[in-house]
Order: sequence, then C-alpha cells, then structure tokens
Amino acid sequence: MKPEPLECHVVTPPGVEGITAAECVDLGLEVLGTEPGGVTIRTDRRGIFLANLHLRTASRILLRVGEFHAATFYQLEDRLAALPWSGVLPKGAPVSLRVTSRTSRLYHQRGIAERVAGVLATVDGWTVVPGSEGEESASQLVLVRLSHDRCQVRVDSSGAHLHRRGYRVEGGEAPVRETIAAALLLAAGWTGAIPLLDPMAGSGTFPIEAALIARRIPPGLNRSFACEQWPGHDSAMAARVREEARAAILPRAGAPVVGGDRSASALAAAERNAARAGVAEDITWKHASLRDWRGASGPPSGSLLVSNPPYGVRVGRPEALRGVYSELGQMARQACPEAPRLALLTPETATAVSKVSGVALRSAFLTSNGGIRVRGLVSCGERF
Repeated sequence: MKPEPLECHVVTPPGVEGITAAECVDLGLEVLGTEPGGVTIRTDRRGIFLANLHLRTASRILLRVGEFHAATFYQLEDRLAALPWSGVLPKGAPVSLRVTSRTSRLYHQRGIAERVAGVLATVDGWTVVPGSEGEESASQLVLVRLSHDRCQVRVDSSGAHLHRRGYRVEGGEAPVRETIAAALLLAAGWTGAIPLLDPMAGSGTFPIEAALIARRIPPGLNRSFACEQWPGHDSAMAARVREEARAAILPRAGAPVVGGDRSASALAAAERNAARAGVAEDITWKHASLRDWRGASGPPSGSLLVSNPPYGVRVGRPEALRGVYSELGQMARQACPEAPRLALLTPETATAVSKVSGVALRSAFLTSNGGIRVRGLVSCGERF
C-alpha cells in the first residue's frame, strides 16, 4: 500500500518564498501554497530528503505531525499523546522544543512546553533537553505553535540550519547568509551561462554559491539531516538520491566566476572557503579595490555583477554608498553596454540605487540579513 502523502512546511528567509516555491517545483515537489516565511508542500520521505539536499534558499523543512483544537491543558496533553510520534522520533532520543503561542487561551509558553515534555516522556521515554533548539544533531527539534486555540505540531527534518553548507568556516565583517545569496543569484537568473563578478566578495559567499549553482552541486551534499535518524529511514533511498545528485554535477563552471576584494586576508579566507565547497578551480580571485576594475582590467565582457556592499550600519559609511553604487553601475555598463546586468543586496530602494548607478533595477525581494532589512535588487536589462 502506498503511504499517505506528507505535508511539510519549507521555512524560508522572509520575502523569498516565491523563489523557494519555484525551486520546489523544479524538484518535482507539489506546492500547496505560500505564506510569509514559508512554502507548504506535499510529498513523501524521499521528497523530504530531496528538499533538504537540493533547496538553496530554504532554512528548514518541517514535517507536519498534527493540528488540533486545544483551549485547555487537558485537551493539549490528550491530543498530543495521540499523535504518531513513533514514526519520527527515535526511541529515547533527546528532543528540543520551540514553543510559541499567540491569541490563545493557552498563552504561557513555559507551561505549554512542560506539558509537551511530559507527554513525550510518558509516550516513549523521550527526554527534552534545554537550549539547543535542534541546532546540534544530538537533539531532534519539535515545534509547537498555538494560534487562536489551534495547535500545530511540526518536527524538523533538517537538523542544523540549511544555510550551513559546511564550507564557510571563515566569515568576513558582515557576511551574507548563504540562503539569501542564493536567492539573489536565482532572482537575477544566474545559471552559470555567463561570467559573474563580485568585486566586494569578502568571505566569498556570492562567488561560491554562484559556482555551486553553475556546477549543479547540491548545497546539502556534504552534510547530514535530522530525518536520517528517524525510525524507518530508508538509507538505501538516501544513498541513491545522493548518487543521482553527484552524477548530475558538471565538471566545471560553464563561464568565469570572479571574486575580488581590497582585503588580502578576506580573499585568503574566501579561497579556503571555496576549497571546502569543492569549487576552488571554478573561481578566480583578485586583490583589488573597486576602482582597480576600471578600463582594461574591468569586469569580464557580458558579466553579471553581484554585490553585498557595506550598508553603513555595521561596516562602511552611509555617505560613501552613493560612490559604491556609482562604481558598480559603471562596471555593469562597461561589461554590458546595452543591457547591463547588476544584482545587489542593499537597504536602499530600487529607484534610489537606479538613479545613482545608471542601471534600471527592480526589487526582487525584501528580507533581513543580520537583523537589517535589505532588498534584493536585480537589473531590468537596460540603462536607467
């Protein structure tokens, strides 16, 4: 008998839900809908593993275990105990909880967490451990959310946050999260068919993510997931999925990927990060300031320029940003005079940056990076 389909919530950085939904469709996953911060899909255990392995913009994949009405602690405990815990929690495994409650009669989050812990201990001896919230592979994250007296219970299938690809051991002053970098590249239409340049590469996240996309290397290829510890996990299936992914990897990026920075130490760290990601041979690094890219030493012809320039909040000066945008615009127009290609992560509006850069830009998404609200701006393929 074919197993019942599973409903999952794909957690995303805020604002990039549409990009993640498109990724899910490309993987052959059934998308049921989107909401702020997530995409709902219907799939099976293979699809859950596939999503963890391949999705570049997802933060977590959460399996929906159950949903029910709970206005009293008795209802909460009774209905929690009836859920199919044994299918997703290894016997006696340490569990971490994340509990939220809004507009519900059960509003005391500590009291809710105590009841959940009690039910788990009674059902099959699971022990709730404090603090880790599933970031470590030793504990399984369970999320309980009450809203308007409806209780949603979800189990995390990912383990460590999915932006943790395993390569960025060394970061710069204000690095962009890998999932957000991938979102900007996908929004800009990057496939690896044209050259790419990040002249302010820092720890190398944009060039590395670009090379991973160009070579079709799954972001989760070199890490494990919480679902691999679930009861009934099909290790042979997972091995086949990983092998299929490896077989699809291209031997080299199809076009040059270039990263530059004025900091020699940042470039050295970026090179080491690229080596850990397996794309060291696909990226050329250049020790240079923005102005060093002018003239004959400019960006590769036809290239997409991508950048996460200093916002002036944690690094850089706000008044200097206009000069940065102007330089980036000149470089984009030099690389593609008729249809300049530019992608930026910035707190500024598309109109403001378009005026300064001379490149027509549109906002692809609005999200948060390091606690700062930023826009992913991508070019419209014309001058401003």
